[in-house]
Amino acid sequence: MKIATTVCLIFVFVASVFAQVAANERQQMIRVDAKIIALTHVRVINGTGGAAQEDQTVVIADGKIKSVAPSASATVPADAKVMDLTGYSVLPGLVGMHDHLFFPEGGTPAIYSDMGISFPRLYLALGVTTIRTAGLKTASGPLEPY
Repeated sequence: MKIATTVCLIFVFVASVFAQVAANERQQMIRVDAKIIALTHVRVINGTGGAAQEDQTVVIADGKIKSVAPSASATVPADAKVMDLTGYSVLPGLVGMHDHLFFPEGGTPAIYSDMGISFPRLYLALGVTTIRTAGLKTASGPLEPY
């Protein structure tokens, strides 16, 4: 019984350590941490091919867009974190349909560096929020996803 309890406690400890590490890494990517955010005076490109809308306010609550309205008439909740983003544009997250998570280094046979940490961060910085990896085919066949 003591062994089972000890193993269980070790498992819980290790799991909590990994959960905290993941949260800390995620927090590095978050610029503003608020329940309600208002992006004021932005240009909105809605992705439908229509003209961009100038001087808009986008209200985001609980991670979802709640409203988009002209800044002059927008209703901003009193507890919102207001960010004046004059000169910035807001657009939907882009979907990358041909993205690589590796980098060819050359050589015979070909050598590839795995960029599974840095490449997704670079794509995200450029507005790509969803990717479909292009995969990798080697001389011995396709590389298995990890």
